[in-house]
Amino acid sequence: MRTLSVSTLTQSLILGKRLDKNGRGGIERDSIVYMAPFGLITIAEFYEKVNEPEVYIKGEFVKLLKEPVYTIGWDGEAKPARIVAVHKIPYKGKVVEVEAESARFLTSGDHLFLVYEPRYNRYRYVKARDLSKYNYGLAIPDTIVSLPFKQTIDENLAYLAGLFIADGVWSKSAILFCLHKDEAPIIVEYLKKLGYNCSIKSEKRPTNGRTIPTYGLISTFKKIFKDRNKNHIPKELLKQPANVLLALGAGIIDGDGHFDKDRARIRISTTSEKLAHQLVYLFSVFGWNPHLTSQPPAGKGKHTVYQISIYGESYLRAIKALTPYLKLKKIKHLETRRKYHYIHIKSIKEFYYDGFLYDLTTETGNYLAGKNGMAFTRNARVLF
Repeated sequence: MRTLSVSTLTQSLILGKRLDKNGRGGIERDSIVYMAPFGLITIAEFYEKVNEPEVYIKGEFVKLLKEPVYTIGWDGEAKPARIVAVHKIPYKGKVVEVEAESARFLTSGDHLFLVYEPRYNRYRYVKARDLSKYNYGLAIPDTIVSLPFKQTIDENLAYLAGLFIADGVWSKSAILFCLHKDEAPIIVEYLKKLGYNCSIKSEKRPTNGRTIPTYGLISTFKKIFKDRNKNHIPKELLKQPANVLLALGAGIIDGDGHFDKDRARIRISTTSEKLAHQLVYLFSVFGWNPHLTSQPPAGKGKHTVYQISIYGESYLRAIKALTPYLKLKKIKHLETRRKYHYIHIKSIKEFYYDGFLYDLTTETGNYLAGKNGMAFTRNARVLF
């Protein structure tokens, strides 16, 4: 199998040459892929957004990309990979549902995943239906990859947006940050250094909470949070380079995050299901292997609480990347016994499927995708 340049692939499509005889279907339509310039997007949405002619060849639909679009691929290490084509594949037959910790993958049984074998300390490709036979782990990024997004938001604004998502409120004339009494002075000092007019609002009742009305920020936030909904990350914030995304994540963690004192773990709690899933995908892009759990309403609670946790080696990677951006949380650097950097496979289920599967052709031959977490899947739809 070999991957192709755009010009070579174009010639293959024009000449009507056959698909790779090892072509093995694809992944489900709702699988998330991280792309520049689109951000987080399902593979089916991406197929529809590609404004290029649809070619039907050897039983599948193909769109060739002329404009550069990049995702994260693997070539000995995680790196940006240009997407050459996107495929929509009619499929009728058995598929495999792979559950790996919080992540989920639905694919044809012969589709390949990049896996890590702890016993031999090596990476290799394994068919989806064979993942349960040995002690495999699904490969995830081993470093933070910055795709070629055009930066339109600076790190300070991204941090404040994250803090606002976690602990902010709209008012008519100001953005209100609602923080603990010990944290409020730190943020006031930070805001004043950035040139914002703010102060700690005096409370009528004794309380541990403090409100910080911040003036001069509301007009900027209205451009970012266009629907005034702060219960999820706006799309424009996700279409930014890695440094901006890290500042955004740090703001959310400073507001809604918690660092365990007795173990190497970060936890973020939220009642927004959409925000929880966005954070899972964002942290997966960073290679932090997040875990998503939910707790139904209990006691006087009216909402389901979603918790995103990062621990083990992923915790060590996360605190190293987040330290320059955090303003409030004090990190206790802990060692961890969990040294591996891959996703454990929990279960493999096989069932009948009648619909479309999707795939990408990339320069690296693979790409990062999945649901509630991401791993590297092999591009098996290469034309030649």
